[in-house]
Amino acid sequence: MTWFRNHYVCVVCEGHWLAEAAEVLDADCPHCRAYDVAPYRSDDLTRVKVRAPAAKVRVKVKAA
Repeated sequence: MTWFRNHYVCVVCEGHWLAEAAEVLDADCPHCRAYDVAPYRSDDLTRVKVRAPAAKVRVKVKAA
């Protein structure tokens, strides 16, 4: 699943804020309530987890 940190600057009040979401979306300004403020930058925070194959362990047993 993708995850983004969006950086916003309001053109009405010049307020700055961050929001994290699964998509790059326009947002409402939390300072002056201006609507449809587009992010000027989005950081992709998606992490891909890949499991490494299990290591093979050899045990030497002495013959009796």
